[in-house]
Amino acid sequence: TDAPSPPSPLKAPMSAPHSIPSDVALRIAHRRAARFGYSLILPDHPAREAVLHGMAAAHQITGSGWDYATAKERVSVTLPGAGPAADLLGTIPYVGSILAGAASKFKVPCVFPSPAAIRKGLLGTIFHEEGHVGDIRRGGLPWCLCYGLIDEVRVGAEAPCKVCGMIERVHFDGISVDEAVAESIESLKPYGLGNEFVTAELIVRGNGESLRRGADPGGILAEMRAELALEGWSPV
Repeated sequence: TDAPSPPSPLKAPMSAPHSIPSDVALRIAHRRAARFGYSLILPDHPAREAVLHGMAAAHQITGSGWDYATAKERVSVTLPGAGPAADLLGTIPYVGSILAGAASKFKVPCVFPSPAAIRKGLLGTIFHEEGHVGDIRRGGLPWCLCYGLIDEVRVGAEAPCKVCGMIERVHFDGISVDEAVAESIESLKPYGLGNEFVTAELIVRGNGESLRRGADPGGILAEMRAELALEGWSPV
């Protein structure tokens, strides 16, 4: 999942002339979905609505996660396609049966970007969710189950992927590294990480320091620029 926080209160949002246009990002997202073999499911799909209601129910019971309104607007989700991994989702407390039902409708892993991501920040979101597609394919049944049940697994899945959004925010939206780090840390709070939240925060801060030094963690920025070049778009 990915649910970026609203812009950091450290500074008013910038209307940077080099933010990635939503139509450009959406074309890239469709191209990458075809290339890497997952389904890109846009926000109006009924399967996403089912997932949202499941998330809201879990939030009411546990206090973690997101309420319906927040999830509908800001939460992007990746689910496995039909098969044993999707079936195993049903064992996750509260929301499992709903996730399993939604995942069973698709033959391959599916990425559900949020409306907020479609409008702004889609490229970072897609790269983030592709990390989960890779986790599903590498980890299979055990990973899908452990993500829902074990804090340490969610930390390892979510905290490193936050750098994708941070890269877009810093290099294309023009915010500072400190703002990007603050946004990412804030966005981790609903994940119910317990005592492992400190570990997640350290991972985000470490990636922030890499960005501050001019590094490109995982070659993500270079890959984003290559995709944008295929669209004939570059920052102003």
